[in-house]
Amino acid sequence: MKKRGLTLVELTVAMGIFIVVLTISLGIIVDIFKLQRKNIIIREVQQNARIGMELISKEARAADTLTISSDTMTIGYKDPASGVVVTTVVYTHSGDKITRTEGSYPTYSITSDNINISSLTFSLSGKILNISLTAEDKGATDPANQDEITITESVYVEGLDL
Repeated sequence: MKKRGLTLVELTVAMGIFIVVLTISLGIIVDIFKLQRKNIIIREVQQNARIGMELISKEARAADTLTISSDTMTIGYKDPASGVVVTTVVYTHSGDKITRTEGSYPTYSITSDNINISSLTFSLSGKILNISLTAEDKGATDPANQDEITITESVYVEGLDL
């Protein structure tokens, strides 16, 4: 007479194989979630840095005068009738942020509190303004997750008097 069913040894071996497969699968799933989170952080840093770069570029394109040091740019707008600079906007790398000051209005940050701007440089060659900024996630505590991005843009400043 044949007995149907599994012996205790067969059941133990099957459970052992199942546990090994489950452990490997969970490890892969955890790694996928870590990569997804890292990609989200990189995308947020890129988005914030690009917004800051776009604000600077947009105002620089319309500038009548530019005064540049390595990490500060002063944009001047002239009154068309008198030719006198009536409005100035200053962009500067201040600590871990990019700040904007217009005339006597209060200074404010144009970058998110979640990112660290590690460098901002301006250079001018003729009517071509080159802007470069390097940003990283401020909240990353693990150096393996600390990805830096650098964005460089060249802007033609049409109204600039040379």
